[in-house]
Amino acid sequence: MHKDFADLKGHWAETYVSKLAAKHIVNGVDEEHFAPDRPITRADLITMAVRSLGFTEPEYAEVFSDVSKDKYYAGFVSKAAEIGLAEGYNGRFRPEDSLTREEAVTVLMRLADYRNKAWPGADTADFADRGEISEWAREHVKRAKAAGIVEGRGDNRFEPKANVTRSELAKMLYLTIK
Repeated sequence: MHKDFADLKGHWAETYVSKLAAKHIVNGVDEEHFAPDRPITRADLITMAVRSLGFTEPEYAEVFSDVSKDKYYAGFVSKAAEIGLAEGYNGRFRPEDSLTREEAVTVLMRLADYRNKAWPGADTADFADRGEISEWAREHVKRAKAAGIVEGRGDNRFEPKANVTRSELAKMLYLTIK
């Protein structure tokens, strides 16, 4: 099945989104629109990552105090915690928070590990802003760069605390699972 979104015609991420939508991994914000430049939430990334593993309706289990069972992402967050893709902080997941680049790459590298995906070793060339990358994300970022999943945003800067857009995440996810 091929899915086209009106706001992706000619967009650089059109191919990635279309391929993921055809596999029912990503959805639009409505039937006609993907909103490629909108920041993506932590819950949305986890939902997409778990769907990419073939889980379509995982069961909810109370893992995080801020994820209620009536949310569309509840079962996906539960499954992600169970298989090691998602970790919270002080019992919370912060599902509606915008996702940072370093958080996204960390989840995607965990997804690659879960899938037993072979990757090249960590790239020896670092980003110019490597000192701004949180300690817990550094190795994941190096691995993602070496694998070609993530690029800098100009001047070889990773911008680890910047929000990830829906289109950026679609490309990174596609490159992780292809």
